[in-house]
Amino acid sequence: MTLRRVVVIGHGEAPAMAAIALRRAFGRADLDVEWIETPGAISPHHVLAGLPNLQSFHRLLGVDPGALLRSTRGVFSLGRQYVGFADGEGEFLHSFGPTGRPIAGLPFMQFWLKARAAGLPAGFSDFAREAVAARNGRLRIADANGLAATAQGYHFDARSYAAAMRKLAPIHGVTVTADAAPVAIAEAGRVTVLRLSDGREIRADLFVDATPGATIRSALGDGAPEDAAVSSCNRLLLGSARPLRPLPLYSRVAAHRAGWSALYPLQDRTGIAIAYDDAVIGDAEAASLAPVPLEEAPEIVRLAPFQHARPWIGNVVAIGEAAGQAEPLSASWLHRIQIAVTHLVSLFPVRADAMPEAGIYNEELAEWHARLRDFDSAFYRLNRRTGETFWDAARVRPVSDALDARISLFGARGMVAQYNQDSFAEEEWQACFLGLGLVPRAWDPQVDRVDDQLVMADFREQLAGIRGDVTAMETHEAALARATAR
Repeated sequence: MTLRRVVVIGHGEAPAMAAIALRRAFGRADLDVEWIETPGAISPHHVLAGLPNLQSFHRLLGVDPGALLRSTRGVFSLGRQYVGFADGEGEFLHSFGPTGRPIAGLPFMQFWLKARAAGLPAGFSDFAREAVAARNGRLRIADANGLAATAQGYHFDARSYAAAMRKLAPIHGVTVTADAAPVAIAEAGRVTVLRLSDGREIRADLFVDATPGATIRSALGDGAPEDAAVSSCNRLLLGSARPLRPLPLYSRVAAHRAGWSALYPLQDRTGIAIAYDDAVIGDAEAASLAPVPLEEAPEIVRLAPFQHARPWIGNVVAIGEAAGQAEPLSASWLHRIQIAVTHLVSLFPVRADAMPEAGIYNEELAEWHARLRDFDSAFYRLNRRTGETFWDAARVRPVSDALDARISLFGARGMVAQYNQDSFAEEEWQACFLGLGLVPRAWDPQVDRVDDQLVMADFREQLAGIRGDVTAMETHEAALARATAR
């Protein structure tokens, strides 16, 4: 029996994105999609960050990028700057896009390691076009004259982003019904009916649960979720400050004695997030750690990362707040929704009475989330802040075998094991490992067979090419003005 009807439940961007994606992917096959919009609140301080691949997901949703940047007061982002995780106030940039190019068919990193040991002054990020562009406040938003666009992500005001998705849903054929407290009725391991507050009953072949607490999925009784914490941070302060000028092309994350703080530039304000362990500092001290003055009263929320091992059970798929919560160190919330929705589209059940796709979906999502946790965990495991209770404990916190292996391999020879479910490229892991002070002890001996003068000439050519390319780019403000012009 073919699926004919899907009901999505929840509030905010996650249910809207799921409903739109399913309708656009399968609307021509007469799939009926209804969104039961439940009450909810989004902090006026909250900022959403998107990785470069969000652009392709937005195309799936039929999003006009210029209109979205206008309505959300959004900006472009070429990466994230991390400060104070290694020695003192040292900083490094995790930029999007590649770093260096292969030489004689061998990885760039291996040549850089050898040259660094011989005294090369150029840092690893000097060979990353996006890192150089970000530090100079320049980017290219579209291919022009044979020059490639930069790999850019975004920052959006969260409330405005959710509103934009809410507006888009009915345009693409999603039926939107508001209800305060829908109740799932389950039978034989499946949800059969969704009962609305006025007594109406809604039936569907598949339910997508995006509610806090997974109220629809919980009707199937699958036990408690798994702890997904990567640190002892249990509080998150959200605030806003005046906009930064000129507009930075990256967010900034700075370690403090009980966690970290982050700045997210927007056109009309700067979003601030401060994560901390309230056993080490109180709310007042956390607020005092804001890197720029707060403009209004902040909001403080509980931080309790978790993940459901099986987001899809029976005929219910949990996404967004129903599936899990992560510490926002790498600001991956939108990316996690994107992963969940794209996998649901690619594994959309072919029959309503049997859904073997659930097993594959659950395995894939578990691996994606595990690798994202590894990325965040690396900042704690490799931190070099000494004499601070929070950070000393963070260094010895258990991590996955996969992350342990990655750290060992990189420390030995500068290589990073890659997985199919990785959200970040090898160069991004390398930049973060180096920035955190993990210096490989050796390099691939194959590079020794390549003439050193040839390598140095290639290095000079790469650096000159990046300088010329970045100089020809436009400023962040100019790119925004052009992208948002009506």
